[in-house]
Amino acid sequence: MRLEGQQRKIIITILIVISFYVVFATFSDFGKIEENYYKIKLFYLVPIFGIFIFSIFIRSLLQRFLLKNIGIELTVRQSFLIFRQVFQCYLLQLGLDR
Repeated sequence: MRLEGQQRKIIITILIVISFYVVFATFSDFGKIEENYYKIKLFYLVPIFGIFIFSIFIRSLLQRFLLKNIGIELTVRQSFLIFRQVFQCYLLQLGLDR
């Protein structure tokens, strides 16, 4: 089976990403990372989450605009929910659901 140029690029990209995560997991000290999470001041979490939710809203508006240009009509709520679901899929891949 011979891979075409586009398929080869995709496979190479996937292998590079996987190797990056393997190297990162090998050399990172999870104890230090966990220790830093416990040092977070809760006062800063409120503005961080506020800015985060606002950025999701802005991105969903951008997504809605781009989809509208190709003929797909969505409400702001539908666009927000789609963007949120995609983000949750990213979190599940990172293992943050545990």
